[in-house]
Parts: sequence; structure tokens; C-alpha cells
Amino acid sequence: MAFAQALLQTIEQSAPGCAALVNPPALIWIDRQRTVIDRNDAAEEILNRANPLELAFGRLHAACRRDMARLETAMTQAHAGGYAALVLGEAGLGVEVVRAGPNAIEQCLVLLRDRSKERAAQIVDVARQLGLTKAEQGLLNILVQGASLSDAAQMLGVARSTARTHLQRLFDKSGKRRQIDLLRMVASL
Repeated sequence: MAFAQALLQTIEQSAPGCAALVNPPALIWIDRQRTVIDRNDAAEEILNRANPLELAFGRLHAACRRDMARLETAMTQAHAGGYAALVLGEAGLGVEVVRAGPNAIEQCLVLLRDRSKERAAQIVDVARQLGLTKAEQGLLNILVQGASLSDAAQMLGVARSTARTHLQRLFDKSGKRRQIDLLRMVASL
């Protein structure tokens, strides 16, 4: 873990004043054959869930052939140009592949971006900026995932009229008049 820990410490030190990263980067250090040399806890957490990437016999694999071919292509691009990015699976796992260094021709670093955690952190930031209540934040979180207002009300266990009131307060606090404008604002932050 020495390499991944050193990189993670560098990232954390580049954000002074922050006690801990809300969404620490998931890092996997692999060789040309996708053998895992090292990984951090965030990567372990992502790999342990049902994701398009998995560990099998100590090697990084994609769950389907299409994603596997895309991962191999990204590794080749990273070895040639230093960097490649792609999105894998239905959940949209963000993957960035970076050549590990000028002297590490046969090794690369894979950064995984869990979009659900990024979205949750984004909602928390928006809630803080707009001064949202927990109920308004919960409604916004569900709406950002694509649910209708009726579905969101059901998921929250409240009446549709209550959800509509929370939505109206979201409009008031954000200065938006339409739900799509509110969602676009959240996506742009």
C-alpha cells in the first residue's frame, strides 16, 4: 500500500484545512497484465460491491467483455500517452488510467470514481449553500436520481402534498421555478 498511501497523503495535503476527504479517491496500482500490486481502502470498498470491475485471482477484471475491451484499450492509451478515461457499467463507474511514472512503463494507476458518492457529496454541498432542511435535502437527493415527485413522496413516506411543499421551498431557496432548472443547477455545481 505504500505507493497508494503516499499518493493519497499527497492529495489530502493539497487540500489544507480539510480534516478528511468526503469522497477519497479509490486507487489501484496494476501492472501490464492487470495484476494488482496495491490498492487503497476506497478501491477495496468499490471492488467489494457489485460493480463492473472485480478482482479475480489477483487481477483486475471487468464483468463483461465489452467493458474488458474498453479497459484494455484505456491501459494501452495510458501507456502510450500517459492518461485515459472511460465510464464502465450501467451505474457509470468512472475510471481513469494513468501511467504510474516515466520509469514505470509496465505499470499504471487506476482511479475509480463512485458517482453515487460524488452525487451524495454534491447534494450535501448544495444543501449547505442553500440552507436546506434535512427533508428538502432528502427530496432533492431522490429527484436528482431521476424519480418523479410522486415516487419521491412514496420513497420518503410522506404525502404528495408534503413533497410538493418541500419542492416549492427548494424553488424558493434556489431561485428556480421549474424542477428541471433545479436539477440542472445541481448538476452544474
